[in-house]
Amino acid sequence: MYAVEKYARESGLDARLLELVRLRASQINGCAYCIDMHTKDARAHGETEQRLYALSVWREARSLLPGNAPRWNGPRP
Repeated sequence: MYAVEKYARESGLDARLLELVRLRASQINGCAYCIDMHTKDARAHGETEQRLYALSVWREARSLLPGNAPRWNGPRP
């Protein structure tokens, strides 16, 4: 996990987007502690409430993503 975190920090991605990725991973993992932590971190980085609320339904809320992020054309889980 440390290597992944180091790579993510050095990737050049916006801090708000990184927090959304961390939050989504926590939602998928079902970790309430991590969801709470990453939600607070995302707010501290200036993330909006609207985008935090829409994260769990990101496929239907693409207009809320930066630059209307490209569609994922791979298999759906």
